[in-house]
Amino acid sequence: MAILHLRLHGPEGGMSAMKRFDYLGAELPHFSRGKVEYVESGNVPTFAAGSARDFWCAADEQERVNARVFTELETALPYELSLTENEALAKKAVSELLGNTFPYTMAVHSLLNAGKKQYHLHVMFCVRSVTEATRALPRERFFKRNGAKKDHSWNHRSRPFQLRTQWCNLLNEALADAGVVVRLSPGKSEVAVEPKILKPGRSLDDDALREVIEIRKVRRETAKVIEEWEREANVQIAAIEAKLAEDLRELDAVGVMP
Repeated sequence: MAILHLRLHGPEGGMSAMKRFDYLGAELPHFSRGKVEYVESGNVPTFAAGSARDFWCAADEQERVNARVFTELETALPYELSLTENEALAKKAVSELLGNTFPYTMAVHSLLNAGKKQYHLHVMFCVRSVTEATRALPRERFFKRNGAKKDHSWNHRSRPFQLRTQWCNLLNEALADAGVVVRLSPGKSEVAVEPKILKPGRSLDDDALREVIEIRKVRRETAKVIEEWEREANVQIAAIEAKLAEDLRELDAVGVMP
């Protein structure tokens, strides 16, 4: 039965963007991952010449030390849909969740579960916006403070629930189009993101209990991600304040009022 699972996280164990890119798309012996069914990249700036590999390589090289080089979304795709239908759902989700602004690489993987393929989606993306003003920036500038700015709305505490709600709506639309009667709910609020999987008679499905346990785990992991983002933001703010204080001291030393 279709389940609602969406996880938002950063690099695990300090993994580089290139290593993650290879894991998602290359035919490597990651047996626990299963088979790579579909890979797509998009929204890369001009310096990468349309190559996602070149973009993620540049991200590893040019981002500052300890910066978040990429963010990743992981979702379960429904059993009830075919590979073709799940690929279409994945493409629509990437378009709706990321738009045409953020560089990304998406991959649909499959695992055998009781003799049946179970599909899931990975989307790694960069929160630096590619716009008309930043698309042609050289790699040495794109990842700097005077280059493509990071979209800090990804740091907001409400973002995981917003993404979960959007994904839930997309799932329900895809299931309805396929004639599947199961419907999913993202939960009641941003605080209590507890899913309820309802049968047509509005009774709670047994699988919902297992999904609640999984979502509580995801909630804890999401809190850690948000805390990490906040620490990163505080470091940046401290650096800006220190630079401002230094500039003011220099102006004061030469007798120039700011």
